[in-house]
Amino acid sequence: MSGVGVPVADAASELEVLRGDLQELFELQKVAKRGGVVARLQKCVGAVAERIQELEAEKAATDAAATPPAPPAHADPSAAEPCEAEEAPLPDLSRHQNLATYSWTESAKSVKVYCDLKHLKDAPVVDCRFGPTSFFFYASDVPAATGGPAKCWKLAVPNLHDAIVPARSTLTRKEHKFVVTLWKRQQGVDWEHLTDVEKLKKQKHKELVDSGATTDQLLANMFKDADPETQAKLRAAALEGQKKREEDAKKRGM
Repeated sequence: MSGVGVPVADAASELEVLRGDLQELFELQKVAKRGGVVARLQKCVGAVAERIQELEAEKAATDAAATPPAPPAHADPSAAEPCEAEEAPLPDLSRHQNLATYSWTESAKSVKVYCDLKHLKDAPVVDCRFGPTSFFFYASDVPAATGGPAKCWKLAVPNLHDAIVPARSTLTRKEHKFVVTLWKRQQGVDWEHLTDVEKLKKQKHKELVDSGATTDQLLANMFKDADPETQAKLRAAALEGQKKREEDAKKRGM
């Protein structure tokens, strides 16, 4: 499948479109309330996530084919990066609910994502798939903490802040939580956020500044990309500024 109603010129463009689609689907899931809508969104998320995984596997294979020949035998073997095996397609995740709360830390070499999940050790299926800029964790039939029916959970981040080395990234499963360790491809670089959303906003803002955009255009761009709370603050600031300008104009006219 491709981006929803969006023509794409190549795999890289399709991948970018799909990552944006997936992020927006996650936002829709947060506000969806009707059971039928939630089910359709979950099915769509699973399909988009699977297509992203396919495209990332294709990209990894293409990049590997373009990699220069292996270093001579006398070269330091520790400098060579391990081959990244082709991943099988993601299973159907339409029954899996999103894990909304997690935390993360980083070092110069890696990023660790922590998430609490009661009775995870008793789940029959637990896995995590890694792509060049993504990871998809899922656990099926996790026993409910209250003794009710088992549930299926997932945590998908399709747009990490920077690239990772999938072959060196790992999942550690514990009794009531799990830890995803992401090995940074570019070590020593700090991640300001887990995803690239804020980084892309800053890049877009810089491009607008460099292109000579007006103050109104810059503010309009900030408003469009802001969360609801920030949008409310920007509206209040705009109204206050307009009120002040009108008062100044009256004073000058007196």
